Amino acid sequence: MGYSKRNNNIYRVDPIAGTYGILLANPGAFRFNGLLFDDVNNRLLFTDDLLATTSAISAIDLATNNVTTLITNTDFGWLDGLTVDHQGNYYVSCWSNPNLVYRYDPNFTTTDIASTGHNDVDHFGAADIYFHMPGAGKVKNENRMQDNDGILVVPNMNANTVDFIPFSQLSTYDSEISIPNEFQLHQNYPNPFNPNTSINYDITEELFVNITIYNLLGAEIAQLVNKVEQPGIKTISWDGRDSDGNQVKSGVYVYRLVAGNYSETKKMVFLK
Repeated sequence: MGYSKRNNNIYRVDPIAGTYGILLANPGAFRFNGLLFDDVNNRLLFTDDLLATTSAISAIDLATNNVTTLITNTDFGWLDGLTVDHQGNYYVSCWSNPNLVYRYDPNFTTTDIASTGHNDVDHFGAADIYFHMPGAGKVKNENRMQDNDGILVVPNMNANTVDFIPFSQLSTYDSEISIPNEFQLHQNYPNPFNPNTSINYDITEELFVNITIYNLLGAEIAQLVNKVEQPGIKTISWDGRDSDGNQVKSGVYVYRLVAGNYSETKKMVFLK
């Protein structure tokens, strides 16, 4: 299933059947621009590039078709593209003044300026952005950047150029280095996944941490973490391989976090 916009409506498209239908008819309050399918939360995010709506980012719940405004920001307008990184943070580009890319945490509670440009050159009409996930293959450009940490790709529609910005060079917001208030195991992203997925987890104090993956029969597949860790917001990746380096079969797997007296389990889906 895919999604598209035309005539200021949002459409759900079935490319196999060759059919489509209106998912959201524009009520007049929005001018749809960027679209992002958020499979983890089963929703479709969209930007609104009408300045009068204070630059809203909204979501359509794909189970109910209900629309919720996630965030508004009066400091900028004319929003364009949306993307998400390997840690579940969302990015939105602003193609007018200011020409910036903003980042929101997974809950849309914290925002910062992720990028004002690259190589000392400002963005010039930041348009549909894209985050190239780590391990998804090399990105080829004039600088031959690698994708070890992921790359934010920002087209500049007013200059006919593209900025390739390594994740390590994007600004970081305070919550990424703060100490969480409680232990938490987050849903992996992406999910379903192939070949890699990331698991975020929050640790409130220094202690021994274990993250193990099991199949649905309870057999251990792999240990991702088994050591003492410092408090903070953590991320670990899994490449769909067991402890012997063999790729697992398609299916549902369970991952479990144990940190002191805290324990939590979640499911994820590996697809070949």
